[in-house]
Amino acid sequence: MMTPLVATLVGVPAVSVTPLDCAGPNACDIVSVYTSVFWIAMVVLVIVGGLLVYAALRFRRTDDREPAQVHGNPRLEILWTAVPLVIVSFLFVRTTRPASAR
Repeated sequence: MMTPLVATLVGVPAVSVTPLDCAGPNACDIVSVYTSVFWIAMVVLVIVGGLLVYAALRFRRTDDREPAQVHGNPRLEILWTAVPLVIVSFLFVRTTRPASAR
């Protein structure tokens, strides 16, 4: 009987085959866009994760008092609308540039 470890090791090819190996000009463009999107996503992940940990530690419940209720923050709302707009605009330009270069 084959154990899962042996099955996994037998299924691993001796040659490194990844989706990031360019086989042609279109593939290289796709890998370039993929890499850009990946690193932008990693930056967003680190920022959001850090803010989540900060908020959990900073605003954890300490007593039963009702906190002050705040409604609306125009600067923050503009910021969380503008940042995704900039990211999506960058990705739009980054994605269409290789297609228009041909």
